[in-house]
Amino acid sequence: MSQPGPSTSKAAEGKHAADLDYDTGGRDTPKSSRPKSMPTEDPNRKEGAPRAVDYTPTFLNRYQAVLRKKVSQKRYRVNFQNLDLDAAYITDRIIAIGYPADGFELHIRNPMEQTREFLWRRHGSGNVKVFNLRGGYLYDPRCFDNNVIYMDMTDHHPPKLELMAPFCREAKAWLDEDPKHVIAVHCKAGKGRTGVMICALLIYIQFYKLPREVLDYYSIVRTKNNQGVTIPSQRRYIYYYAHLREKNLNYLPRRQEILGIYVERPPETGKGKSKFIVTVTNGSREVWRPDKMMKLNKERYAQEKASWRPFNDRKAEDPDREYVSRRACAFILNRDINPCYVEGDVRIDLLAAEKKLLSDKYKTKKIGHVWFNTMFTCGQDFEYGDKRWPYALNETSIGRRTDDISEPPKLMWNPRTEVVSEWKIREPDGLDEHVPKESLEQIYDNYGMEWPRHEIARRLYQAHDEGIVTDLYNDRRFKDYGDAYEPVLCNSATSMNPDMKYCKFPMHSKYEHTLTFPIYEIDRAFKDKNIDNGMKLHVVLRCMGKHPEAAEQFCDQTFSEEQKKRSQLPKTMKGFVRPERPAEDAIGAEKMKMPAVWYAKEGGYRGKAHSRLDDHKFRGNPLARSTRWCRFFYKQEPRKAGEVNPATRKRSKSTGSLSEYPSATHKCTIHQQEYTFPEASETYVPPQAPPPAPRSRFSSLLNRISRRN
Repeated sequence: MSQPGPSTSKAAEGKHAADLDYDTGGRDTPKSSRPKSMPTEDPNRKEGAPRAVDYTPTFLNRYQAVLRKKVSQKRYRVNFQNLDLDAAYITDRIIAIGYPADGFELHIRNPMEQTREFLWRRHGSGNVKVFNLRGGYLYDPRCFDNNVIYMDMTDHHPPKLELMAPFCREAKAWLDEDPKHVIAVHCKAGKGRTGVMICALLIYIQFYKLPREVLDYYSIVRTKNNQGVTIPSQRRYIYYYAHLREKNLNYLPRRQEILGIYVERPPETGKGKSKFIVTVTNGSREVWRPDKMMKLNKERYAQEKASWRPFNDRKAEDPDREYVSRRACAFILNRDINPCYVEGDVRIDLLAAEKKLLSDKYKTKKIGHVWFNTMFTCGQDFEYGDKRWPYALNETSIGRRTDDISEPPKLMWNPRTEVVSEWKIREPDGLDEHVPKESLEQIYDNYGMEWPRHEIARRLYQAHDEGIVTDLYNDRRFKDYGDAYEPVLCNSATSMNPDMKYCKFPMHSKYEHTLTFPIYEIDRAFKDKNIDNGMKLHVVLRCMGKHPEAAEQFCDQTFSEEQKKRSQLPKTMKGFVRPERPAEDAIGAEKMKMPAVWYAKEGGYRGKAHSRLDDHKFRGNPLARSTRWCRFFYKQEPRKAGEVNPATRKRSKSTGSLSEYPSATHKCTIHQQEYTFPEASETYVPPQAPPPAPRSRFSSLLNRISRRN
């Protein structure tokens, strides 16, 4: 640690959180997570001088820095007063940062101690709210002035749609409180999930008008190779959130039945053959897997490859076509014997399969997978943003190439520096409102620090000059990739035998929805150069009509298994939180025993949402009081017209939050049948939980021992 500065005269500033006696609910806080005292700012410091002298790293710190730089790969790092961290300022008030680690991880990731030191030296005490998006990992919130919000996000999953809005509302409420306030966001590496949520926030505050612009901006500013949010499913969920904002909707999933999955231009899995299966996962529960694999031997696979001719995707598919695909391998689900119902987040896995020796079972290896959400399968007119907003000639989403460089353009947002570039970079539309002049003065000018926007601008120009800002989606989309030409029809997908089929022009019913995912929208597979550029995945679904009892039981079982997994607290979280019975009058997400969002308070995580947010949007909604659906209801911004924003000192023109929850009754846009959440009915009686089985004395003794440990 650096040498502490002179003690301040203010009692509140002179007493650090680590010296206070916080109640942790009778649980021991891990020693490695207990915060150490921080230096305090010199009250006699002159304006424009830093808060403290430069940090002095130890020999071990210097050695570890080499490993950390290798682990961070192409992510930008910040070096300030000898503190070198995997972090980047996305705006002057938003920081993306790697996980603040303790224990073994600190050798390869940002150390907790140095992360705290960095944030204090840059922004002082009480000015940074930290968002922890690393699912299953908690640390002592006193490390960051008891100003931490934890959001439960599983690794290798796209962030949950229901958490995007509360993240944005909490972040904006904090930033609006004081011009000095900033936020720091981290997951594990501080790139993927962190990027998704920061992009959601930039969409929320209308930093740019289009989500494609936000994605390009973040990718350039966070990474040296423009590889910020690259996973197609993560990008899809950002576009989902932008769609909700555009329609003024809150998230509420819909129930669907999966009827069939079709693989067009299947990949070769080995030695000129193709053997594969597909599986369906709803949340974290696998809900369908075929009994047999799809097999194409060498002769059949060679015929398949020869049956396609070059075709250009500019010839768009007819949206009213009566077929699913021109030619595809089909996995048809039997609705009578093995139906599959889903709601919310759904993952389709494409797996290479090989039969095990002397066994009927087979081993699998993942080729790729797709995440999608059932709310956007019916009536939302959703289109993947990369396809919707392609680059124009000699342009990117945020830049335009010019031929005239006789007059060097001024570096964006920086009147003191000029660059020679053939690119003109557009200034974000919401920059001034997001970062008012008072913020720049109080955060940076008063402490002699350069505005982060200057470095951000350099990165934006550099990335464009180096030619790494490309439209990969449409570059691949407009390549020749082949298309079926044999006009031989097959039976309707809903009436075929319940087995794998190889179909030419597989049909679908007029009452069914079809989602199509080209190779460049399939996670993992989009990076595999050995897979044909024309591979597609088609998913055929149907909206639920009259809410069949079987579908209700199926989805209830999925929900119960999810809740059971969530109730098992990871070891990395024990000592900080424990499941507690919610208040009897709690509604919305506060009704959850194991919430997805934990708010720090007094050394633990027992806090509440920001005081400026309230539940006026769902007080009368019966779903908000349902144990089954309450997790989708979070408090919203109630600010009314005429109220003053403390940061911008401008009066609000809005009438509060405009986002509304969809109706509890959904009407399918195709077959016009209606589906209503049973919990929304006045006559609904919640199912009674079965009585607990009697436990033996031995099992009771084991439970007591495990609780003590």
